[in-house]
Amino acid sequence: MPDSFALIIAWLPVMTTLIGVVSFVFGAWSAAAPRQSITLYQWIMARLNWRVSPIDEPREMATTRCFGLVLMGLSLAMWWIRR
Repeated sequence: MPDSFALIIAWLPVMTTLIGVVSFVFGAWSAAAPRQSITLYQWIMARLNWRVSPIDEPREMATTRCFGLVLMGLSLAMWWIRR
C-alpha cells in the first residue's frame, strides 16, 4: 500500500500538468469556436440517448465563449499555483 501511495504522489505533478493543458486547450477551443464546442457536446449527449439544443442561440454562444475564457483562466491559475 505505501508503494502505491508513493507512486501516486510521484505522478501528481505530471497529472496536474496534463489536466491543466487539456483544460486550457478545451477552454481556448470553446472561446474561439463556441458553435463547434456546442456541437461536440450535442454529439456526446446523442451517444447517451439525449437530445439537447439551445433555447436562445446567441446567448448560448456568448455563454460558451465566456465559460471557455473562465476555463482558460482556471487552468492557468492551477498551473501557476502548482509552480
